[in-house]
Amino acid sequence: MSGAERSPAVPAGGTAVVGGGMLGIGAALLLAEAGRRVTLFERADCLGGLAAAWSLGPVRWDRHYHVILESDEETLGLLEKLDLAGRVVWSRPGTGCFAGGRLFPVTSAADMLRLPALGLVDKFRLGLTVLRAAHGGRRGLDEMTAERWLVRWSGKRAYTAFWKPLLVAKLGASHGRASAAFIQATIRRLYTARRGASKRERFGYVRGGYAVVLDRAERALRDRGCTLRLGAGVSSIVREGSRVAVAVGDRVDLFDDVILTLPPPIAARLCPQLDHDTRKKLESIEYIGVICASLLLDRALSGYYVTNVLDEGLPFTAVIEMTACVDPGDLRGRHLIYLPRYAPWDDPFWDLDDSAIRESLLAGLERVHPGLGGARIEAFRVSRQRFVLPLPAPGLARRVPGIEPAIPGIWMLSSAQIRDGTPNVNDTLRLARQGVAALLGAVS
Repeated sequence: MSGAERSPAVPAGGTAVVGGGMLGIGAALLLAEAGRRVTLFERADCLGGLAAAWSLGPVRWDRHYHVILESDEETLGLLEKLDLAGRVVWSRPGTGCFAGGRLFPVTSAADMLRLPALGLVDKFRLGLTVLRAAHGGRRGLDEMTAERWLVRWSGKRAYTAFWKPLLVAKLGASHGRASAAFIQATIRRLYTARRGASKRERFGYVRGGYAVVLDRAERALRDRGCTLRLGAGVSSIVREGSRVAVAVGDRVDLFDDVILTLPPPIAARLCPQLDHDTRKKLESIEYIGVICASLLLDRALSGYYVTNVLDEGLPFTAVIEMTACVDPGDLRGRHLIYLPRYAPWDDPFWDLDDSAIRESLLAGLERVHPGLGGARIEAFRVSRQRFVLPLPAPGLARRVPGIEPAIPGIWMLSSAQIRDGTPNVNDTLRLARQGVAALLGAVS
């Protein structure tokens, strides 16, 4: 890096945050509030990462689906800080299930008892499994497969008819490699959302979507003195004497320390000084991606926020009817549907163009909602994201470095370090808090 230009535009020192998704935003805000001078680097021309918004026909909304739970203390705390708590709207949408070529409600315990795919004993054991996941300990689950744990508690029939399709929906062909800790964290998060006598989830959203949240977060960062380098893809990060050099093309800036909030395989490429063992661990962490279509319709489909798919052969993992939670008035009277397909990198769907993806997904949607209930498609758009979910295989916790400097002054935070949750916004913000606390503690 000796031939690169040292830029005087940013004073030497302070902390660099690399990555402008929710993890980077959360870390930068906390650092600035602690009095640190912060520079945030983001390759895209806007903040947000997986939470970013885009235009879909006449509507601007989230590129991927997000909801807030009442138990999401970190998310609600951020919204309070951004003066957005008053814009949160709550609702209790239903949940559906497509099984045996038919749609069924699975919102309540009574609905589950009527589900035709399982016998009465199977349903009883399934309920015990949910209670065990919600209230049981984590010991040993990191090293056990989800299949083994679910078969133990629910039985083979319930696993095959109910749990396995849900795992396939989230992890594709890698479903058999998921750990029991992953399914426990997933069940626990949804279980905690069920409040009150109705035992139905309350989901929330911010009026205007994450576009409003991100605009307000950007303003808050600037108001706290943060420097935002948007459209600045970092090419390398190296330790130089007592400082850390961050390069963007030919420009280099020096900092006291750096927090990388990138997927571990990408972080490893940026840090040539990593030791061999650490590099191999980071590069070995596999990710599941998502190919997610957004559809704008002129009317509702079912009223279920999530329709879980138990039948085989459908090209998406669920039907997400966002306007079961979001007031259509916030979407100019339209109805928003997401059709996600979580996929490992060898899934042939990655090679399809948008027109082929549209043809496949709409054919599948016709199976669930014949004729789309008469709805007209006003807009259709496809998002592809390779790094969404670290493959939660047994032993992942042993392979992921802890929250400590990989190299003096260079800290790495990623969704792979979320131990007792899933990579949702709330657990991401909690990880940001943990990482900043560790950094500030180390330099105090």
